[in-house]
Formats: sequence, structure tokens, C-alpha cells
Amino acid sequence: MVVSIAREIPAREPAIGYRVWIRAGDRVAILELIGIPKITLSVAQQIAEAQLACFDDGTCLEPIPVSELRQAEAGATEEGTPEGEETPEA
Repeated sequence: MVVSIAREIPAREPAIGYRVWIRAGDRVAILELIGIPKITLSVAQQIAEAQLACFDDGTCLEPIPVSELRQAEAGATEEGTPEGEETPEA
């Protein structure tokens, strides 16, 4: 499940991103990904998929290379928010 979130940062623009719940067997992870500028849905999905792969492998030893995240973000369009969710207003 994915929901869009925003956090007010004093004297800054809001930090915008996503909260993602993922399940692998009897384990559940909650990822909260926020940033300035905002985290795109494609980047949030890529990080969640990487976390799920770690669950499946039983270990997470290597970080996701930043270049892969930038590629996901560069290819992203304003794909909106998950169905039924609204983008938080600043």
C-alpha cells in the first residue's frame, strides 16, 4: 500500500514523498521516503522493490546506487498518486 505524505519544514518548502507498506511472508516493512525536492512515485516504488528483494534474499548488504535512483527519477513523469489518493497540498 502506498500513500502520499508531506511534512512542513520551518522556513523551507514542504518535504513531499510517500509512505510504503510492504509485506514478505510474515514480515512487514514501512518505508517513509520524503525529500526536498519531492520524492517521485517511481523512485519510491524502486526503493520498496529493493527492500522486498532484501526480504526475499534474507539480507540487505548493498545500498541502492544513487545513479539507479536518478535514472528512475529522470524517466518519471508526473504520474500522479496511487489510485484513490490525493497529493498533499503545500
